[in-house]
Amino acid sequence: MRQQILEQANNFDNEIQAKYAQIVALIEKEVQEVRNEKMDRVTLANLLTQMAMQLNNEFDVLGND
Repeated sequence: MRQQILEQANNFDNEIQAKYAQIVALIEKEVQEVRNEKMDRVTLANLLTQMAMQLNNEFDVLGND
């Protein structure tokens, strides 16, 4: 009986470790997606800023002064 309980406890431990690894992997994936989306927003903001500066003749596209 004791051996059976020990085996069951070990099985539960293995299952918990596997679930933990899955959760950590999912969280890391979501964090990376959020970082990528945030970076895309920064890039878009920079693009829109440059466009606004061009419309206001404040930004020289060719680098001519």
